[in-house]
Amino acid sequence: MEVLARLANLPGALPGACAQGLIWGIMAIGVYLTYRILDVADLTVDNSFGTGGAVCVMALLSGQNVWTALILAFIAGLACGLVTGLLHTFMGIPAILAGILTQLALYSVNLKIMGKSNQSINVDKYDLLISLRWVKEFALHNPVIMVILISAVLIGLLYWFFGTELGCAIRATGNNQNMVRAQGVNTDFTKLVESCGAMVVADRYCFGSFPSRERIEIAEGETAFEAIARHYLHWNQCARFMAGDKIDQRHTELKRLVDEFQADGVVYESMKFCEFWSYEKVLASHVLQNELGVPCCTIEKEYALGSVGQLRTRFQAFVESLEIKRIQAAEQKEGA
Repeated sequence: MEVLARLANLPGALPGACAQGLIWGIMAIGVYLTYRILDVADLTVDNSFGTGGAVCVMALLSGQNVWTALILAFIAGLACGLVTGLLHTFMGIPAILAGILTQLALYSVNLKIMGKSNQSINVDKYDLLISLRWVKEFALHNPVIMVILISAVLIGLLYWFFGTELGCAIRATGNNQNMVRAQGVNTDFTKLVESCGAMVVADRYCFGSFPSRERIEIAEGETAFEAIARHYLHWNQCARFMAGDKIDQRHTELKRLVDEFQADGVVYESMKFCEFWSYEKVLASHVLQNELGVPCCTIEKEYALGSVGQLRTRFQAFVESLEIKRIQAAEQKEGA
């Protein structure tokens, strides 16, 4: 009889359980993005979710409107993720351990934010978006309907973002590095640069990620083979093309990438025994630094990533010089 009584209460409890499950589903999206797309085992969200809730509740209790409270909660969640990122990148702590450290620390942070273990919010006193009190009403403030709409908008925005150029690069690097390597990108070299405190925002390899995504137009009366050949001869960025206009085109394209992605500097790499790029490297370094005003670090390396220690030292020094220039520029701006 007790089992039957519980089953009889199931229809009444189901809407509320569904509403809470949908809310936790938003948290699951965050876990999915880090673990499956970025290939990083990050557990920060386990407690940053609670941090956002604590900030939202305290903002409402202090008299802020619900939208301001949500924005503050969102910023708090970003700050939690930033802490994990800094622990992982700047301090070299493995990603999963960095997430666990942040997650455990947030227990004390959440308690400090709320002042005690629990803070209550009454829908009669505060203007809330949703409440389980309305779960059986067929209206927009029904938590099931509202959370479904919010989840749909969130999924739509994420779908759009991961279809952009930046989103595709994130998916490729995090989820399938072999595909990135197949497009000519040296992922080990990129990781080495980023391990020195830099962030690679674009590449301009001969057949890297950018040339492989260029659109090839087939003119009227032209075969696909002819269109590919024409595109290769006119737009290819390889240093084998020694004409003056092609050299200027490579410098202009590099400056365009620097401006578009707001890069602080350029690492100009040439493969050992590639004479064309060896000549180009000397000229490009002069043009970038003296004519275009772009800081540049030139290196020569073998096809296999050897001499990692020497390259790491060069990159670290280059990154430090960029940081010093940024600090000096900020001080000059404040002085002016």
